[in-house]
Amino acid sequence: MARYITLSKAARLVGVKRGTLQKRIRAGELSTFEGELDVEELLRAYPGTQMEDNTMIERVERFMEEAFAKAMRHESEALDVHTLARRVSLLGQELAAAKTEIHRYNHLMEQIKQAVAGLQGGAEVAAFRSWFVQVLEGDEDQHGYPRELLDKETFLRILAAHVRVLPSGHDYFVEGAADLLDAGLSAGLSLRYGCADGSCGRCRGRLVSGEVRQTRTPVYELNEAQQERGELLLCCTTAVTDVVLEAVERRPDEDIQEQRLDTRIRRLQNCGPAMNLVELRPQPGQRLEFRSGQYVWLETGAGRGGEFSLASCPCDASKLELHIPHPAGNPAAGILGELNKGDSIMVIGPRGGFVLGQDASRPLLMLACDGGFAPIKALIEQAIALDLVESIELYWLDSGEAGQYLDNLCRSWADALDIFEYHPLRGGGEVAQRVDLFMDALGRDAVDLAGMEIYAAGRQELLPALREALLEAGAEAKHLHLEPLRQGEPVVSSSV
Repeated sequence: MARYITLSKAARLVGVKRGTLQKRIRAGELSTFEGELDVEELLRAYPGTQMEDNTMIERVERFMEEAFAKAMRHESEALDVHTLARRVSLLGQELAAAKTEIHRYNHLMEQIKQAVAGLQGGAEVAAFRSWFVQVLEGDEDQHGYPRELLDKETFLRILAAHVRVLPSGHDYFVEGAADLLDAGLSAGLSLRYGCADGSCGRCRGRLVSGEVRQTRTPVYELNEAQQERGELLLCCTTAVTDVVLEAVERRPDEDIQEQRLDTRIRRLQNCGPAMNLVELRPQPGQRLEFRSGQYVWLETGAGRGGEFSLASCPCDASKLELHIPHPAGNPAAGILGELNKGDSIMVIGPRGGFVLGQDASRPLLMLACDGGFAPIKALIEQAIALDLVESIELYWLDSGEAGQYLDNLCRSWADALDIFEYHPLRGGGEVAQRVDLFMDALGRDAVDLAGMEIYAAGRQELLPALREALLEAGAEAKHLHLEPLRQGEPVVSSSV
C-alpha cells in the first residue's frame, strides 16, 4: 500500500529544498496525490538516501548543544524530558498498532496463498500462481527499501514536531523547545504577532488536532469560551506532537498597522569604507511586526531621522538589521549623527510594499545596486526560510559608492545552497551605463526574464531606466518590483 508524506517532510528526509522537489514535480519526474509524495517514488528519485545523512546528524548535534546551553543558563529552560517521553510513548503506541495490523496482514496473506495454491487451471493460472508466490516471498527484498527512510522519519519525529496551518495549508517544523510563533516565523511564514511575551494576544490561534504544551504564562488571558474552542497563543505554546492549527497569516497586500518601538543599538559593525551594519533590539516585551523588504522611519534622541530599509526578515523578529552609510574615515558618523552601541533609536513603521508576492515558488531574480542590497537581503532571507523557490539569482552592482560590503555573506549562500547563484558586478558612470552593466550580465547568462519574479533596488534615478530595459528584454510588468534606495535621504515614492 502506498505511503504518502508532505512535501516538506519529503525534502527534510532526502536532504533537499522543497523548491527542488517542486521543480521535479513540474518537470514530470515526480507525481503527487493531493499535494503529497509517495515514499517509494521519492526513494526511486533519491536512491542514495541513508540514515546516516550528515545534515540530520549535524541537526541533532546542534539541538544537543543548544539544549545544554539553555540548561546552563537557566534551569527552567532545560531540555523538556516530558515532551520527549510523550513523543516516544506515542510512537510506541503507533508501533503496537502497526504490529497488530501486520499480524492481520500476514494471516490474510497466508489464507490467500493457500487459496491460490489450490487453484486449478491452465497455463495462465499457473503463471499467476507462480508470480503471486514470488511476490510474497520476495516482498522484503523488492519492496522493503523504504525502511531506512521510515526509520529516519521516525527518528526525526522525536526531535521535531510537524505543524500544518489552516486555512493556507502551509507547514513547518518545531525544533527543540521553540514556540509555535518563532518556529513559524523562522520558516518564513507571515503569521500575525505583536509582542514577545504573550501580552498582546495578536498571535492567537486554534488547535485543531494534536498535543501542545504551554512554555510561558501569558499576560493576555483567554476567556472561557476561547479556551473551550481550543484557542491558544502561539508565542507561549510549543508542539508536543504533530499538530494542525488555525492561525492568521498576513497577505502580501495586507497593510500592517504602524507601530512605534523604542530600541537600542545592540551591534554596530563597520562593513567597509562607507557602510555600517546596525542591529537594533526592541525593549523587552516589544516586537516589530513587518514583512521582508519593508522600511521604517528611524529617529534619534538628538532629533535626527530618516527612512531606512530593513535588511533583516521577520525570521528573527527579536532583532532589526539596517545598513546605514557613513562618511569615509569616520564609521561612527552619518546621516543620523554619531552612533554608539547602547544608543536609543525610535523605530516607526513598517512601511512600503516591496515584499514577496503570493506565488513564492517562481524563480527569483534580485538586482541590487550599492546600498539597495539591504531590502534585497531581507527578501532573500525570507525566500530561503520559506524553502519554496526553485532558484534565486542575485546580481549586485558596486558602482563605487559603498562596495559589495557583505560579499562574503553572498558567497556563503552560493556555497551552501544549490538554488542560489551570486553574480557580483562592478562599474560606475551615468544611469545608462549602470543599466547596461545589469542588462549585459543578464544577456550573457541567458536569463529568461519572462519566467521570473524580479526585484530591483537602487538609487531612485536608476529605476525608471532599469524598468524600461527589463520590460523590453521580456520581463512581465506584473512580476517586476522596484524599490528606491532608503538610507535617510528624501524619497519621492516607494513605487516606480
